[in-house]
Amino acid sequence: MSTYSFQPLCPAWVIAMWSLICLGLILHAWRRQRDEVPPRIRAWLLALRLVGLAFLTMLMLRPWRETTVPQPGASRVVVLADASASMFDHADALGDDGKPLRRWDAAVAVLPESLPWTAERLRFAAQGLLPWPVEPATSSALPGETAIGNALDEALESRRRPGALPLAAIVLLTDGCETAPDSSLIDAAKRAKALRIPVSTYAVGSPATPPNASVSFTMSHIAVCQDESFALPVRATSDFPTPFPAQVTLCDGQDNPLSTRQISLSADTPVELSFELTAAGEPGDHAYSVRLSGQPPQDGNPTDDRDAVVVHVEPPPRHRLLYLAANPGWEWRFLREVAEGANDLELSGILRIGRDDESHGRLPADFRPTRLFHHYHLHDGVASDAEDRGFPTEAAEYSDYDAVVLECAAAADFTPEQCAALLAFVERHGGGLLLTGNPEPLPEELSRLIPVRDFESRQAHVQSSLMANRDFIFEAEATSRLGAGKIVMPVQTRYLVGHSLKPAARVALRDDRGDALLVAMGNYGAGRIAWLGLEESWRWCLADSELDGKAIHREFWETVLAWLGQNRQPVLRPELPTDEVAVGRSTQLGIWVTGPDFLPAPAAQVQMRVNMPGQETRLLALSPSPDEIGLYQVEFSPPVPGAYAVEFSALATPEAVAVTAQAMFLAKDFSREAQETAAQPELLADVARLTGGAVLHSPVNWAELPLSREIPFDVSRQYLLENAGVACLMVLVWCLEWWLRRRHGLK
Repeated sequence: MSTYSFQPLCPAWVIAMWSLICLGLILHAWRRQRDEVPPRIRAWLLALRLVGLAFLTMLMLRPWRETTVPQPGASRVVVLADASASMFDHADALGDDGKPLRRWDAAVAVLPESLPWTAERLRFAAQGLLPWPVEPATSSALPGETAIGNALDEALESRRRPGALPLAAIVLLTDGCETAPDSSLIDAAKRAKALRIPVSTYAVGSPATPPNASVSFTMSHIAVCQDESFALPVRATSDFPTPFPAQVTLCDGQDNPLSTRQISLSADTPVELSFELTAAGEPGDHAYSVRLSGQPPQDGNPTDDRDAVVVHVEPPPRHRLLYLAANPGWEWRFLREVAEGANDLELSGILRIGRDDESHGRLPADFRPTRLFHHYHLHDGVASDAEDRGFPTEAAEYSDYDAVVLECAAAADFTPEQCAALLAFVERHGGGLLLTGNPEPLPEELSRLIPVRDFESRQAHVQSSLMANRDFIFEAEATSRLGAGKIVMPVQTRYLVGHSLKPAARVALRDDRGDALLVAMGNYGAGRIAWLGLEESWRWCLADSELDGKAIHREFWETVLAWLGQNRQPVLRPELPTDEVAVGRSTQLGIWVTGPDFLPAPAAQVQMRVNMPGQETRLLALSPSPDEIGLYQVEFSPPVPGAYAVEFSALATPEAVAVTAQAMFLAKDFSREAQETAAQPELLADVARLTGGAVLHSPVNWAELPLSREIPFDVSRQYLLENAGVACLMVLVWCLEWWLRRRHGLK
């Protein structure tokens, strides 16, 4: 920075008087010599005399120039680059070749590799100042809204940092779109002015709102059944003044194109599309995306040229049943046939086939049974044997089942631990329990589950009919074959009926006298309880009737078991936002974890892997909720819009086996960054004028950047006319004037 001034040899009025006298003498000589020399020579003499007088006057005034240069390394300039979404999403800046540039790229291009002073390059959005990226051209937007005022305040406060160099100036590279509600650029500029720190601004982007084209799904979540056809409705809009052809492409979760449609977009005329698909994938959440291509390069908001939807594929209804029997009787055999013929029923069984040595103490050792239990597992139609162990003693052994059928005779020898495990399965896990036969042998812990009292044993002496309650269990699934009087009970069938129902119990099946044969309760803890006083339902298959007895038998059991297992709770239950999450905004992701005892796990180890759009992955640890036992949560801020796949992994106890669960949620940009697209160069110019900075334009002369006067400077003073060149020039002028006078005979 340079300033100019004078240091006269004598008072200014003396120099002025002397100059006026000399000027008067020159004019007098010019008039007196009018007749003595030619006009051209007289003009030359006048000019040389005036120049000589000017030189003498300037020598007496002694002009000088003072140059102030910041001391090298004694101060710093902070360069703040706006790295918010608006700088990356809008391409309305122009490069040197006249082609459109992203605002961020235009801001990066204006900075040279080296600056004439110590520079601290920082970027910002909403979460404070961050270091400059290693590769600015390949960096991405920072999450959150734009807080230019807060970033300027933080840069001003950096002068208080221990060991920080004095702050000489601040340079703002931004579009001026300040969207954070708690930030004010003008207020921050006033504080910079009070501190006498100039803020120079470089505005990028266009102040006019550019036209825009967009595409979106008309819904964010869709639920379909596996192998079912479904449609994804899409809407494309444009506000460009002229129509243009475009392409709408539907992609899967890996961004592989599935279908492409050619459309013509025009202003104020949206295009409605529908893509037909089949849910042929695995059950669970699946993401689909749609993108718009072919729009003009002046598209104002490229982020809305793409959208995502989550399709939840429901697996086919499948119920896992555990049958606990006192012996492998006929009911078990016919129930196996039901499972083999049903696609939605998976049957396992534990059957007592022998007693311990104490029960067979009178038998010779060779005749005593070597196995006491038979375990049967029917998975996908394949039968297999398991090790010889008794009925479940831990609640975790029931975790894979939806419902349990327990013969009351089989529960006669249940230990308290076995009873507690079965109760936990019903009350806490939401499983269903069907007790069959005479409840008299039941332990006290299980006898309380029977929803009816006052039992009466009967035997059908003639073929009779049973009546199903079409308003309760059989309301949705039963066909006309389960209607009143259509279930035929053959002769000699033994069964029990109940006369006194407990509160909340309802009758689902009656005999021909109207007495309860199947009684159920749908609100026992989290699960459901039912009692069936019939141990020989297999006899329906042998009934002498025109109806298909096997079909009725199969339909009855499928309906009852489906109703029993509807409330089973998963071990892991993700708790994700049902609506679209705002990009850059913190949201809570959580999961409910149940331990092996079906109680909420208070000290589980839970991790969450988030697969973000763009193949980036984050691994997060979840913390227990302070308000809910078994709920584990973590704060997550989605950085970009799109579908986020979440995989939870939980270890309820150190001895337990880790279990996993998967889910998805959508993030969308609802911020003002996407809505307010016009740049604000006038606001930035006001900031520069207010603080004494400069309004920068490309190309920028960084050496002339206004700096604070409070920083250390090196000052040098130079007298402009006190040098040999000026003296020689002055002597030359007077010598030339003397030569012209003498040549024409003047004194």
